[in-house]
Amino acid sequence: MSIRPSTPFRSSACVGECCLDSFESNLHTSQRFSNQASRFLDGYQKGLNGKQATWANKRYRGHRTLPDSILKELDEKQIA
Repeated sequence: MSIRPSTPFRSSACVGECCLDSFESNLHTSQRFSNQASRFLDGYQKGLNGKQATWANKRYRGHRTLPDSILKELDEKQIA
């Protein structure tokens, strides 16, 4: 008596390949989310509000933290 239904994979090698592909794509998504969350937290620690943090997050999306000059730049762009 089998409790699990049959799998759609032809062999265990195919299962391994699919698991690795899934892990790699999920890893990339997790890293992107982590970097974005780090920038938001860094912005909030520097005193930014939600609108400012969102703008800074889009502007500096290639960085893990926001630069220290972000407050000056926000004042120049008049983003409140």
